[in-house]
Amino acid sequence: MQNIPAMGAKNLDRIPLAEWRRTVETVWDMQQAGWEVISRCRTCGLTMLVDLDLVGWTLGPRTSLWNKHPQCRRLGCQGVVDFQAKVPRRGIFEVLAAEWPPGKDPMPTGTATITVAEIIIGPGRIGAECRPCAWKRVLSPAETITTFGLGATLDQVQAGLRRKCPNPECRATVRVGKARRGR
Repeated sequence: MQNIPAMGAKNLDRIPLAEWRRTVETVWDMQQAGWEVISRCRTCGLTMLVDLDLVGWTLGPRTSLWNKHPQCRRLGCQGVVDFQAKVPRRGIFEVLAAEWPPGKDPMPTGTATITVAEIIIGPGRIGAECRPCAWKRVLSPAETITTFGLGATLDQVQAGLRRKCPNPECRATVRVGKARRGR
């Protein structure tokens, strides 16, 4: 006897990508849901895989890629890119374009609202880095919670780290955010 799937199970290919925006708005949400994201230039066709960890690190995990069209990264190209996403168990990439869902409150933006708990509970740790001298440090979850508490924002963590590089010859501003994989 064959194993027949249950009736009523949704075929993910039949759900429009715009319907996903209600639950998968941010880079953080996309990472948690296992989405793949690419950028494709409208002018030259350059297609690149988007590193959601890097986007979350540089712009914050509450950054939204929906309806965003940054400039192409290919030298000499003046085009703009469309972000496209592929939902797990779906076969195609689709452009991240959809209106704001009705009845959903607008999201707060910026790193001041991202808490230690949001980063540690997800698959991440908090890291600090100084780009000029390449100094890096990943704070353990226990150290971060003990020192700053779960409700502390990234801005408060950065202020607690004195905002300056510990290297006496450098003293540049230290950036604080979600630590990237492998660091």
